[in-house]
Amino acid sequence: MPTAVIDGIATHYEVTGDGPPLLMFSPGGFNATLANWTSFSIYARLGLVAQLARRYTCVMFDRRESGASGGRVERVTWRTTPRRARPA
Repeated sequence: MPTAVIDGIATHYEVTGDGPPLLMFSPGGFNATLANWTSFSIYARLGLVAQLARRYTCVMFDRRESGASGGRVERVTWRTTPRRARPA
């Protein structure tokens, strides 16, 4: 299970496909896990990841505090939000 540490939080991700990178924010609201791309509603019926992976390198991840990604309680402001995207 690959993980990247971003702002001190382990983030579970998977990469599939070949081509230009496509960052895919997982669907599912408070339960936004990368598994939703293949098991959730319309995404599963369309086989969206398999189709996109033919042309793109799909980078999918579990949202913070969802699935296998970690999290923490913290105050989030507009000033602190950009640092959440930087690798540790």
